[in-house]
Amino acid sequence: MVRIWPSAPGSGVILLAIVRLVFIALNTVFWSVPVLLLAPLDRYAQCAARYIRFWAKSNLFVCGVKVDIRGREQLDPCQAYVFMANHQSMFDILVLMVSLEAFQLRWVAKHELRKAPLLGLCMARTHQVLVDRQSRTQAVTTIRKVKALLGSRSCFFLKGPAAGTDACCRSNLEDSPLRWRPAARLFR
Repeated sequence: MVRIWPSAPGSGVILLAIVRLVFIALNTVFWSVPVLLLAPLDRYAQCAARYIRFWAKSNLFVCGVKVDIRGREQLDPCQAYVFMANHQSMFDILVLMVSLEAFQLRWVAKHELRKAPLLGLCMARTHQVLVDRQSRTQAVTTIRKVKALLGSRSCFFLKGPAAGTDACCRSNLEDSPLRWRPAARLFR
């Protein structure tokens, strides 16, 4: 469950939003430096992942988002998982980073994010998987890459009205190198 602190009334809301956006921008620049410097020295980007999690926690804190985590004890950090989430807000990614901090996640994201300043460079240097959703061939190649990386956990955001349902997961994985196991549990 995600709770957001109540905002100040009136024009204070706008000022608070501006302060939060400025903090997020400065925080992103600040934490990108060690991530970019450490990533080439760390084959699996484990040190960089710690900095990225701190970045996520501090951004959530400044935005007044409190994360209540339930059921994480059901997950074994020694197991390989593919986490799939229905992307509903800008906080989803940050919340997952904080909630699943025992796992070093590999994100599967649209390739357009390469063009985002700092974000695209950090994603490339920390071995995140960027996929062209328009090319089925490239998407299958990317999923094979994810399968090879499954020593690191992966996170997919599904699109569409059925995202997050068992049927959606099955249909998204049916033709892929990742096989859907009906016994696999969905954590919501």
